[in-house]
Amino acid sequence: MNSSYYDFLGMPTGIEGGQPQGGFEVSIASNPCNGAVRLITGSSSQSTGMATLYDTSGRVAARTVFTPGDETVLEAREAGLYLVRVEVGDQVETRSVVVLE
Repeated sequence: MNSSYYDFLGMPTGIEGGQPQGGFEVSIASNPCNGAVRLITGSSSQSTGMATLYDTSGRVAARTVFTPGDETVLEAREAGLYLVRVEVGDQVETRSVVVLE
């Protein structure tokens, strides 16, 4: 579907640009992974951020402070499904990750 064509017709598509709001971006380098959850973050902000890894029961498995633009590693001790919460300033992004070993 060509969103530009629908924009021309004045029809809403639900597609708004290609960039996250505020220029904040988070990706997981390898998902699933083997214990080391590698985050790649990008932000127009120069402030530090906080990355927290939660297990499925809501317990904090790992936490670290990082600088946007750098690669950040969170270590998961057990295999399973985790949620990664990344905060930079007042912006928050959450991703899920599967740890195999």
